[in-house]
Amino acid sequence: MRGFIRLYRSLLNWEWYKNPVTKSLFIHLLLLANYTDRPYQGIMVLRGQVLTSRETLSKELGYTPSQIRTAMNHLISTNEIAISRKWCGLLITLKNYNIYQTENSKQNIKQPSNVSQTVDKRYTNNKENKENNNNYYIEQKSKNATYDIEQVKKRNKSKKLKYEKKSG
Repeated sequence: MRGFIRLYRSLLNWEWYKNPVTKSLFIHLLLLANYTDRPYQGIMVLRGQVLTSRETLSKELGYTPSQIRTAMNHLISTNEIAISRKWCGLLITLKNYNIYQTENSKQNIKQPSNVSQTVDKRYTNNKENKENNNNYYIEQKSKNATYDIEQVKKRNKSKKLKYEKKSG
């Protein structure tokens, strides 16, 4: 298999995070889920769905079928997944798949400003700060703005080069 999935740090605060079977199952389902609609033996398996069985999941994850069933019940109870039975297995739908896994290309991924160090905060290089007491600022365009990481890196690099020319 190729590609990647997005796994957000907010998962650390998820109610099932400390339950290893449920957490493993959920992440495994994210990895297995279709990212495009595809037919399989007369069944249309949509984006965010997995066609599998408890036994298969049990073998793939190394847990007993009853542990998998319990983990599935946990995920159903918190509305993470829905399960429908088909003639060839279970069709598992990850209910918020499109929220977890947006279709943006890798180049268009932007980091929210509240995570970035660049918005409304001072960027300080400790070594330069001690020697020259020089701080860089990046202006905030709006409270909830997002910045492309590469643009921020270029901006910081150009400011650093200007500073080095002045001091060198």
